[in-house]
Order: sequence, then structure tokens, then C-alpha cells
Amino acid sequence: LAAGSDGQLKTLITSGPVAYNGVIPPTNLRGHSTISLNAEGESVTLLFKNSKWNIIAGHGYAVA
Repeated sequence: LAAGSDGQLKTLITSGPVAYNGVIPPTNLRGHSTISLNAEGESVTLLFKNSKWNIIAGHGYAVA
């Protein structure tokens, strides 16, 4: 996931069975380096602000 523009929102959601660990390495994720979505229906919503992606909502995701 590349850098965005200030105020940009992105919502990522799994829409089918996930047989693997869906690891997303956003550029400039505030406080973490990856987001994992591991099962159907998991989601994360990100807001790009001040050159960083910020997690503002989600369900079932994990960060590292």
C-alpha cells in the first residue's frame, strides 16, 4: 500500500475464504509495519494524515 494524500481513506476487507495470512505492508504505517487480515470479513480502515497511514477502525485485523 503506497503513500496517500492527506485526508485519503482506504478500507481493506477480505471478501472470501482466506487460506493464508494476508499481510499488508503499508508505506509509513504509524506505530507498526504490517497489517494482517486472516479470515473472511476482517477489515481495516486507514486515514492518511501528516505523511502516515493511521488505523481508525477495523474488525479482526492484527498489526506488527
